[in-house]
Amino acid sequence: MAFVRTPRRQWIERGMAALATGGPDAVRIEVLARELGVAKGGFYGHFVDRQAPLDEVLDLWERSSVDDVIRRIEAEGGDGRSRLRRLFSIASPDARDPHRIDLAVRQWARHDRDVAIKVLLGESPLDATTRGKLSNLEAELAEAYTSGTGAQWTQPIGFAHSLIEVAMDVFSRTEDIDDRESVLAAVTGTQIDTIVGPVSWSGGGPSNPVPNVSTTPLVGGQWVLGGDFKYDLVIADNSLSPDIPTTATIKAIGS
Repeated sequence: MAFVRTPRRQWIERGMAALATGGPDAVRIEVLARELGVAKGGFYGHFVDRQAPLDEVLDLWERSSVDDVIRRIEAEGGDGRSRLRRLFSIASPDARDPHRIDLAVRQWARHDRDVAIKVLLGESPLDATTRGKLSNLEAELAEAYTSGTGAQWTQPIGFAHSLIEVAMDVFSRTEDIDDRESVLAAVTGTQIDTIVGPVSWSGGGPSNPVPNVSTTPLVGGQWVLGGDFKYDLVIADNSLSPDIPTTATIKAIGS
């Protein structure tokens, strides 16, 4: 009878499930093997040591939390407004498991410098294509606002949008919506990437310098003579947030 090896993907998915429920210490070879119903030796057919699946679990989380969201938003096409509605729908009650995994990874980052660099300092090191797609979502929000109101977009619409994202995320994780302490616990545990950047009130790191304060990426803007409107706002400096591309260079007033 031929030997059937447990697929590598199953080991990784089982590792992610263990991470969500017990943190990185729960991702142990013997536990994964037992839950898969296989011998521990099958593990070494795919990985050289325990750290290898941990690294791949982190990579899978990164792809799931960014690339899969983009894929789901773009899958059905549509204009900017419909894509934004689809972005809202992702923060729904049936997304509890992804939230648990995300929280587990961020808790892990508080005790592991390499994970912290990847998650908190970089908020995941996205490639140029992925970062560009996320920028497109921001552009589509601005276009949808202008199209729907006839008014020029301004910076606050992104923060207004992120407040709705946070509210939907909190309510999706609240155990008892009529209990104030339950709502407070969900608010305190918020760890979400919004259209204006990561929001966390208790995760630590650069985006959460002190409890109950969450910072967002900052760039330097400048108003210049515009096209459809008298003036347009451009991004002229990104030294504090290099992942956000500039759209112009700073010009002297009157030039």
